[in-house]
Amino acid sequence: MAIELLPFDDVVQHILGLPNFTTGPIAHRLRALGIADIKPKMEAEQAYVMYWLLGLYVKHGDAWAIEADKILKPVKEPT
Repeated sequence: MAIELLPFDDVVQHILGLPNFTTGPIAHRLRALGIADIKPKMEAEQAYVMYWLLGLYVKHGDAWAIEADKILKPVKEPT
């Protein structure tokens, strides 16, 4: 049984390569927006954010980052 995956293009590589210091603040904003119930653990935050961003890429193609910004904009980045 073959599993169809996203092509390993530059966007997928970028998303999967995001470090935890980038994904952590995004996870905090997703929690604040009520979009996700993410465990307050670095690995869980990083995994969920990558999963969420990949979903946006699948749905919106090259506009994935624009869509992410639109969704996250209402919540200020944590300091």
